[in-house]
Amino acid sequence: MLDVRQFEEITQIMICPDTGKRLKYWASTYLIDGLLIDTGPAYTALELAHYLRDYPPSIVVNTHHHEDHIGGNRLLSETFDVGLFAHPVSIPLIENPPKLSFYGKKMWGEPEGSRVRPVSSEIRTSNFTFRVMETNGHCPGHICLVEPSRGWVFTGDLYMGSRFNTIGRESNVSEMICSMKKLIQYSSERLVLLTSMRTVERDGRKALAACVNRLELLISEALKLQEDGRSVDKIMDLLFGGESIFCRMTGGLYSTRRFVEKLLECRVPEEQKLLKPT
Repeated sequence: MLDVRQFEEITQIMICPDTGKRLKYWASTYLIDGLLIDTGPAYTALELAHYLRDYPPSIVVNTHHHEDHIGGNRLLSETFDVGLFAHPVSIPLIENPPKLSFYGKKMWGEPEGSRVRPVSSEIRTSNFTFRVMETNGHCPGHICLVEPSRGWVFTGDLYMGSRFNTIGRESNVSEMICSMKKLIQYSSERLVLLTSMRTVERDGRKALAACVNRLELLISEALKLQEDGRSVDKIMDLLFGGESIFCRMTGGLYSTRRFVEKLLECRVPEEQKLLKPT
């Protein structure tokens, strides 16, 4: 299922695989001036290719290697004879995707390997220039694309809201915070976050600052509880009210317990102050 919306000169293509479940999960790809950012999951590759027949992309960039972002790569590259690009760290995992968990197969479908080239630091289309920023945190080899003159930031999975309470095995909270701060400090008049979900955050600096503030507070609280002798499970109960249902649904791929463990790996300097939303 596709749901297409327009934001300024950007076409947001929201994708939801039909898995027969009542609970639906969405992913977004973006088409701007011939540039397609991410290709969604394998289950919707044919539907996406059909839609793009009237708007053929001239270049495709993957923000990272996860299956809900690269599933259409192979079909689109063959259908439109278009080049695929990603961060060098992501390329081996896109060309030879790792075996998925039961959740990944059931929800998104198994992606085929696709030939990918290293993305450059800048992508020029007919009307826009996109800067490629390395933004680790969600996973290694993650990038965001920034169009400075318009303030657009295509965040991939770096930013998915500020209230999440589960995290994956590849995530690193310290790197996530650093990447978000790098975007907050970017020298453009505005920041609009175009996320991989269905959200467009028009005040991107405020949204990023709220997420950073929450993460740094959680780190401080988790470390204090650990110093007081609390176990990981007890910290999880005190901070989040227990394990998320999403852990069971994903077969442990994303869990609150892991989030706590990764918070405890972090150190926030005492002199570091919380970011003020602007």
